Amino acid sequence: MRYLCLIFACAPTGAVSCEVGETLHFACVIGAKSVEVCHDDKTARYSFGPAGGTPELQITQPVTEVDLTPWPGIGRTIWEERTFYNAGHSYTVHASIDRAPPEDETDDIVVTVFGGIIVRRGEEEIADLTCDPGTVDFPWGHELFDAKEAAGQCYDPGTRGWLPCENAN
Repeated sequence: MRYLCLIFACAPTGAVSCEVGETLHFACVIGAKSVEVCHDDKTARYSFGPAGGTPELQITQPVTEVDLTPWPGIGRTIWEERTFYNAGHSYTVHASIDRAPPEDETDDIVVTVFGGIIVRRGEEEIADLTCDPGTVDFPWGHELFDAKEAAGQCYDPGTRGWLPCENAN
């Protein structure tokens, strides 16, 4: 566990521009562009555009409208997906922290952090963008999950979907 803490403390920061009161959920660089996902207790924001510049696309939605598929808690790779919707398109931002065992038991766990975006128009995938190595900032935590629950949604692992808490079992 101490190795994971080192990952989060050493994650690249880049030119993250979350607003005051927002928490960074994900950021990375893809060529000359950057993407970030920030949120507060009520809203989540997806931004994509020139690294360090004004976003070309920014989507702000209530946390209840953002699809979040959380890590199920098993396996060596911690991963998450969150999907934003805009004008018939979906933007799925995914991130993973792979914790590979060392070749020699005296070495540290080998950690690789990666991510990207899958863009769809309806059901058709129109882009699959991979973050540049070493630029992924994925401070994995439960804040977005907790915000969805505080807004009255409960996650159903069986369907991998969110339901109003009064309907969840």
